[in-house]
Amino acid sequence: MEDLENIREIVFRYYGLEPDLINSKSRIRPISNARQIVHYFSRKYTNFSLTEIGWFQGMKNHATVLYSNKIIKTLLTCDKILQKDIEEIEAIIKTSITGESLVIQKDGYKEIYHAKEKYSRIK
Repeated sequence: MEDLENIREIVFRYYGLEPDLINSKSRIRPISNARQIVHYFSRKYTNFSLTEIGWFQGMKNHATVLYSNKIIKTLLTCDKILQKDIEEIEAIIKTSITGESLVIQKDGYKEIYHAKEKYSRIK
């Protein structure tokens, strides 16, 4: 379950959201998008079942995880901003696995990631 927690932390931190919001019933777009991206990466980078991913990510149904995965894959074909976000989040996830450092340019700032920790934000 540590992998699932790591993915949740990375995605929600990337969007500047509190990771606990994944358990909320909120349908506010930034929160629901981040939740769907967590489901997408959980499916891609872990061997957990849809039911296990859904349960860990706020007692969601397995169909919710499947739907989230489908939505993200569909949006990736046409949404350039989401494509960039997914690429950067994926690089951060891989960094957390390898333990290497990563610098990402975002919103006019450089964000430096190392393993699970985001160290600094430099203009």
